[in-house]
Amino acid sequence: MQRWLTLALALPLAAQTDLVAVEPSMGFVYGIATWNGSYTWSNHSGYFGLVGLVKHNGALLSLDHLNTFVTIDPQTGLGTAGATATLPGRLRGMATDPATGTLYAITDGGPGLPDDLTVLDPSTGTATIIGSTGLTGLWSLAIDDNGVGYTWDHGTGPNTGQGLCTIDLATGSCTDVNPAIGNPDNVLSLTFSGSGQLWGTNRGGILIDAATGALLGSPFSAFGALTGAVFPSDATATSYGAGCPGIAGTPTLSTLTAPTLGAIHILRIDNLDPANLAIVTTGLSNTTSNLGPLPVDLQPFGLATGCELLASAESVAFYPVIMTSFTTGYCRNYLSVPSNPVLAGLEIFFQAASIDRVAPGGLAVSNGIAATIR
Repeated sequence: MQRWLTLALALPLAAQTDLVAVEPSMGFVYGIATWNGSYTWSNHSGYFGLVGLVKHNGALLSLDHLNTFVTIDPQTGLGTAGATATLPGRLRGMATDPATGTLYAITDGGPGLPDDLTVLDPSTGTATIIGSTGLTGLWSLAIDDNGVGYTWDHGTGPNTGQGLCTIDLATGSCTDVNPAIGNPDNVLSLTFSGSGQLWGTNRGGILIDAATGALLGSPFSAFGALTGAVFPSDATATSYGAGCPGIAGTPTLSTLTAPTLGAIHILRIDNLDPANLAIVTTGLSNTTSNLGPLPVDLQPFGLATGCELLASAESVAFYPVIMTSFTTGYCRNYLSVPSNPVLAGLEIFFQAASIDRVAPGGLAVSNGIAATIR
């Protein structure tokens, strides 16, 4: 396994699907490699008017123009019909609560009426209204690991709407995440990656800050409107521990997706000294290392107070820093995960450091990332 860590870093970067999305007009399904924005495959599902795409009980579900639940094959995009939903109004988006497995939906409340939060049973098609959202013009629904719902308010006309809102799953009521931003783009679907990053779609992919509602970038474009998207893999990636600062502040290690078999996993390191190199370590443990139990206090090695080794670091790689100013920069680490099922469930741990002009010992270190390959 240690040998794989070294080999994987050297593998050629091949476009592999980690996101699946649907479009409504022709019923096409797309496989997208988010790391470079390429479309690796597209197929007609066999159904039209697809809206929403969720992972529910191990399957990908969408809803067609006849309100038929359609199970989407994540490898081919082909659909299989299921029960017909008795919706109280037009579907605007749906999401599964990761904690409870409950399938929620946003449905149209009728002409001039607020949209509703609804619970769906895909096995029977039964729909039960939870309550009014208080807003008209909602599209999309996503639920994070803490049970917080998110939706997007388009409003009732151009330059109206609140943009990103949280939604109370017990009552349906919506709260504007950031009234200062409003609706910067008409997002049609929302979904969380295995790293907890909120993604949106319309005529492409959109990165969204769930805390502020700000749009962070558009990693890929689309051939048409995408009304549903989901990361099929159960891979996860979470931050742990803390770093210590250098000339640009404390290096921050983050990831937009989680390590999926056969796909590319991207780490981004911010707050780096632009005059030097960045270091990325990959290990198989966050509890033991060659230096002893983790975390290891690095102050005895000449580093600043609070600097810790957080990962076992079986593999170490150096990267050039992309300068964004005279005092700060960033870099990206691309890890090609082999499509070998033996690796499913493997935990890997990352940490980064910046060779730094002002930090004690010449190093500023980052937080850690704990990831599980699926």
